[in-house]
Amino acid sequence: MATITIQKNEFEQFVPVATTPANQTSVFNSVSKGFGNAFDTLCNTILGLDYDSLPDAVKTVCKRYVSISAFINAFRQLDVVLTATGFGIVNNQNVAPASKERVDALLTDLWRELDKCEEQLLILLARTEGWSGTRQAKICISNLYWRRSDMEAWLGIANPTRDERLKLRQQVDAVEVKLAEKISWELREKLLVAMRSNSLTELEQQLVDKAMQFISASIKQQLEQAAYLLRKIVDFLNENVGEFQEYKNSQAYEINNNRGYQNAKQDTTYFFK
Repeated sequence: MATITIQKNEFEQFVPVATTPANQTSVFNSVSKGFGNAFDTLCNTILGLDYDSLPDAVKTVCKRYVSISAFINAFRQLDVVLTATGFGIVNNQNVAPASKERVDALLTDLWRELDKCEEQLLILLARTEGWSGTRQAKICISNLYWRRSDMEAWLGIANPTRDERLKLRQQVDAVEVKLAEKISWELREKLLVAMRSNSLTELEQQLVDKAMQFISASIKQQLEQAAYLLRKIVDFLNENVGEFQEYKNSQAYEINNNRGYQNAKQDTTYFFK
């Protein structure tokens, strides 16, 4: 079974707030006890591949992810104090602890860093042979609108927190159902497969960009704009239908082009005219 090894200097590079003098190892020793559990969680929820076979760049991000995750898990057990340069961690009860508000703010920042790390890791894994077919890939990239940076770029949410991302997830799911009904579920799945393997064609990338605009307008309740963008997506598909066979062979194509789709016995959904 693969294991991960993280040295004190590496850990402190990934989690600067945990930096202590070279001869003081109590913080590192305390947090490092959680490296194994954090690594197991990483393997089960994101990696899906043998760690030892991964490129060095991916391994480095894995170390950063495990370091931040383990530190978050051990955070409440450590003595966090306010220093002249920010925060510090000591085992000296003569030093006043940082306020709950400051500690909570630091914890929020750590979760943000973990989310950024996860996105960076997923981007690298999508370029790694074999990952796109794993169960983890299908779970981690299950929406077109999956990256936290998408929220910054398309929604204007600077540095979104994990709570903000989770609240938006339900909205994204609902909007992507409407999108899939227009472009076909088959084409949406093809786009997701390509995103998991970093292999979108130029036209597919254009379609994804248009989908991002539509999803963003819908989430922001810009309904007229969203309706317009959805029509433009359909126009784009019809203009390039030869490049999107999944769409061309779908019920969505028949409906969008008013070709009088005929319900069949095996259909799970009937369309009424």
